[in-house]
Amino acid sequence: MIPAPKPPRLLRLLAALLVRGPEAPFVLGDLDEGYQRDLLHGARPLRAGIRPAPPPPP
Repeated sequence: MIPAPKPPRLLRLLAALLVRGPEAPFVLGDLDEGYQRDLLHGARPLRAGIRPAPPPPP
């Protein structure tokens, strides 16, 4: 079985520093899943996991 790809260490470290609190493991897990999903759908590793910010409300 091939191990799932992990996000680049620098980005993972940055996310771990910014996301704190009791829900942090769940949020970081969701970010990792999104990265893996993007790679499976053909995104390049440097582009995977990037999400645009939602537009501001009118």
